[in-house]
Amino acid sequence: MKTARFVLVAVLIATAFAAVPVTAETSSTNVNIPFNFQVGSTILPAGDYTVAMVTDKAIVLQHKGGEAVAVALTNAVNGKSSEARPHFLFNRYGRNYFLAEAWLRNTDSGRAMMVSDAEREIAGKVRKTHTILLASK
Repeated sequence: MKTARFVLVAVLIATAFAAVPVTAETSSTNVNIPFNFQVGSTILPAGDYTVAMVTDKAIVLQHKGGEAVAVALTNAVNGKSSEARPHFLFNRYGRNYFLAEAWLRNTDSGRAMMVSDAEREIAGKVRKTHTILLASK
């Protein structure tokens, strides 16, 4: 029941943001992600994305073509990153990529994605092979 409520809320938030493009907010960051990936239970295609903080606990990822949007609940990452530029960390399990952290422009800390049921399930079956770092321009 909790999962169904969470999915419903995420869909409602994503639908609201799909109608309004993410624009030049101070903490928004553009990034090219060269592989399909997952945020929670949402599978997103490779491509150019705008990623922005929408609350102090949530980020939205919007594909530049506008056809894909995901909202992720996050927690603050403790400490500073060794990478100075905005960047994104992905956990890779075989051919599956999951967004793990987002470090956005004009912010002092990163945002860690909450581990989804989908990631937990695949992590139980496939050993994590890499953590992938993508830097933004």
